[in-house]
Amino acid sequence: MDNSTLTLNVTRTETAPCCCEVSVEMPPERVQKIYDSVVAKLGQQVKLPGFRAGKIPRTLLLNRYEKEIKAEALEQLVSAGYRGMAEQEKLDLASSPEVVDMEKLSFELGQPFAFTVKCEYIPEIALPEYKGLHLSREAVVIGDEQVDEFISNWLQSRQSFAKVERPAEQQDMLQVSYQAQLPEGLEVPEKAKYVVAAENTWLVLREPEMLPGVMTALVGVSAGDEKDVTLTFPADYREECLAGKSLPYHFSVKEVHGRQVPELTDELAKEAGTEGVADLREKVKTNLQSQETRNRDQQLREQLVQALLSGLDFPLPPTTLKQEKEGLLKEYYDQAVRAGKKPEELREMSQEMATRAEGEAAAKLRRHYVLEAIAKAENITVDNREISSMVSYFARYEQVSPKVMIKRMQENGQIPGLIASLTETKTVDQLVKWADVAEVPAADAAKEQA
Repeated sequence: MDNSTLTLNVTRTETAPCCCEVSVEMPPERVQKIYDSVVAKLGQQVKLPGFRAGKIPRTLLLNRYEKEIKAEALEQLVSAGYRGMAEQEKLDLASSPEVVDMEKLSFELGQPFAFTVKCEYIPEIALPEYKGLHLSREAVVIGDEQVDEFISNWLQSRQSFAKVERPAEQQDMLQVSYQAQLPEGLEVPEKAKYVVAAENTWLVLREPEMLPGVMTALVGVSAGDEKDVTLTFPADYREECLAGKSLPYHFSVKEVHGRQVPELTDELAKEAGTEGVADLREKVKTNLQSQETRNRDQQLREQLVQALLSGLDFPLPPTTLKQEKEGLLKEYYDQAVRAGKKPEELREMSQEMATRAEGEAAAKLRRHYVLEAIAKAENITVDNREISSMVSYFARYEQVSPKVMIKRMQENGQIPGLIASLTETKTVDQLVKWADVAEVPAADAAKEQA
């Protein structure tokens, strides 16, 4: 530590929770030292005819570059001042301090340099006991019925359709032509024309329906049938011009195709890379076991964090909280837009989303600050190998080289966030190792979670 920081004259005034205004006065000797270092560095960098680098007379530098020297010195004085202030006051700053009236600041050699900053800081947290937390993890048991369900879904994903000579049933696929009778004045946009008229198209009689109510309306029809039905569009239908309307439709059924689900045989199992049905079932069971174990581990980690944060309530830096809330709120809006919500629905949801974002932002920050405090207390850090491994993972996902990925992340300022995320993960891993974890049957775990 630079001992000169201890000579700062600091006056701190708390203005709100996690907020303060600090007046900083730097002694003349420190001002001179920083000023001289700026001049010396400039002398090493600039080139003037007739002088070797580093040998330019000081008076010449000051005459020619006075404005640049003063600007750089002022910036370094402020930076050194608030770094020293934060160290003296033991402030864990949540963001860069805001210098009051920065544009009016100046300094004179031989005089103290004074300025005022507004700061937001992370509060000191009285950590609860975090070693030996009592947790429960539900035992993982994969039964035959779960294996059967997985294989059934897999077989259905390999289904095909074949023409049949019988009335249509649910899950069948029909080749049809249809035409809706539109009321006068109703204009349907080009992109939605297929909803009201189509020739020789295919309809599958299952959810989600391409036309609302068509599954019920066409079950029982046969090839060659003509049928008139009225279909009603829901009030929140994606095409506003059709929302809430009931339209008469005329359907002409060309063909009925029944669903063909393959039977599980050794040959089919071998196509999936196994030795036969028995081996397929065993591999499915192993994979389900691994997946469910990962799910249980994640639930355990969340249970641990909730136990850690339970009862903890401390103030949060308002600007950081606001930024976190705004980020979450944007995510919620984007999700709602992708889900097809209309502008009026978004307006109705705005207050609910804002409340939710504020609560989740506060919880997220408290989690981060508590885990960060534990990591500092236990000296939990991440090394370059761990960072490189994660960067390589991102690079594979983005299909670029690790070198390109690290450059991209550095340019976007993502490296500090990556380090923080890895540190949090590593801290939770360590807390799980320290925890007292009881393995309980599913029913007992459900009671304990309630």
